[in-house]
Amino acid sequence: MKYYVYTHTLDGEIIYCGKGCRSRAVRFTFRSKLWNEIVGENSDRIKVDIVQWFDSEEDAFDFETKLTALYKSVGLCRANESIGTQLSDKAKHLISERLKGENDGVYGVGKGRNNRSRKTVAIFPDGRRIETASQKEMATSLNISARMVQRIMKTGEPYKPFYMEHKALEGLIIKYSS
Repeated sequence: MKYYVYTHTLDGEIIYCGKGCRSRAVRFTFRSKLWNEIVGENSDRIKVDIVQWFDSEEDAFDFETKLTALYKSVGLCRANESIGTQLSDKAKHLISERLKGENDGVYGVGKGRNNRSRKTVAIFPDGRRIETASQKEMATSLNISARMVQRIMKTGEPYKPFYMEHKALEGLIIKYSS
C-alpha cells in the first residue's frame, strides 16, 4: 500500500485532512497560507494520524474527499480550503512556469558530487579556512558527524566541543561558501 489519507489534529481539533504518500503527512512545509495561519508556531503540537492506506491514488483521493466533506459538515478541517481539489493541466502548467528561473528554489546552486550539495567553509579562530564541496565532505575532513556540521551551521555560533578529541575545533564556525 502506497497512498494514505491522514489528519492533522491541533489541541484535540482535527484541522486538516489530506492524501499523501511517503512522508507527506509529517512534513509541514509547503502548506497553504490558511494552514500556516491556523497552526502558527505550534507545528510541534500537531498530532498526525494515518486514517487509511490505499493501493491507488484515485481510491485515496475519493476517500479523502468524502472524509473532508464529513469533517467540514461538523465544523472541523478548518485548514482545508476546499474539498478534493485536483489541479487542471493548465493550472499545473501555470504553477510550473511561475517556479522557473530565479523563482526556483535551487536556482544558481551548483552541482557537486551530490546535486544537492552546496560548498561549505570552516573558519577557525586563528583565521585558517577549509573549503569543501558539501557538508558531508566537511564532516569527513573535520572528523565529526554530518549532524554536528548541520548543527554548527544552523546555530551560527562558534563550536563548543563535547569531547576532548575535538578540542582543536573549539571556536570553529561553519557556513555556506559565498
